Amino acid sequence: MIWATFWLDDVLDFILIEDINVSYSHLLLAQLFIPIIFYVSVVFYTNPDYQFKNKSLLLLIPLVYLILTSLKHYNWISVAFYSFLIISFLLLLGIVYTVKSFLIITSHQQNILKFSAESTEINLIWLKKIILGILVISFVSLVYNIFWNENKLNIFINSIFLLIVFYTGYHALKQKEIYPSSQTERSELLNLDTSADEEEREKRKLITDSDLRELKNKLTTLMDLQKPYLNSELNLITLSTMINLTPHHLSYVINQGFNENFFQFINKYRVEKAKQLLTDKDNLHLSILGIAFEAGFNSKTAFNTTFKKITGFTPTEFRKKSSRL
Repeated sequence: MIWATFWLDDVLDFILIEDINVSYSHLLLAQLFIPIIFYVSVVFYTNPDYQFKNKSLLLLIPLVYLILTSLKHYNWISVAFYSFLIISFLLLLGIVYTVKSFLIITSHQQNILKFSAESTEINLIWLKKIILGILVISFVSLVYNIFWNENKLNIFINSIFLLIVFYTGYHALKQKEIYPSSQTERSELLNLDTSADEEEREKRKLITDSDLRELKNKLTTLMDLQKPYLNSELNLITLSTMINLTPHHLSYVINQGFNENFFQFINKYRVEKAKQLLTDKDNLHLSILGIAFEAGFNSKTAFNTTFKKITGFTPTEFRKKSSRL
């Protein structure tokens, strides 16, 4: 709905504003908050337990700014300079919050690999694409307003906004739940060690070296005998229940014992299973999608991407290569 205000401010240029209840200032207020609303949405997608703090009041700066600049009605500031301030502020605000959103999503994409073996549906890559779209539109709008600002509808820019509205709506409705609904389980996952400093992790060992070796063997045995990786819905919590460890301790065992994250650890087994299926002549009747499901993947895209990353070949290329041997 807020994206649509970028159409309405063009429409208002063609009709009598006094005949409607929505003024340009109302639209401007909504537009000022677009980068902030987008940022807040990203924050809650990546951390449903996020709590606002006092510094979060800084998000109200655009409202204060709009009130102050509305003093233009007292003719102490020119309309041209006012327009320049508005456009500059919108661009600066958009850049700051979209960049912050981009960094949060990038961090999220690394964090989910610690507890999920399937990242395609929860990596929020669609939000990154919207961010890039926002930055492009901001640049195009700036150039247009400076050099070609005529009193006519900009079909190009409004068409892009239309695509963004449909793209946003489709993916927002399609977005799969990232974290479990259970408060306890969600907190466990959100509190996983995100430190990249090896020395720091060593200083605060969760498990002794002897216990770590024992748990490594126990986990390997579980994976070989029960094959939990064949469950496409497997996650860190499910596996921790099977081995009778907390998610935090299991994550530590995988990270320190195997030098891998959960995503790498599980998909290594799935790819090995897929390789067996692809080289077995009894499975020639199975399609690539069928092989993917049999190996524990829940989509062809995830299967192709993960398989090629580990083996250097797509599943199809691997099957053809194996058939010639």
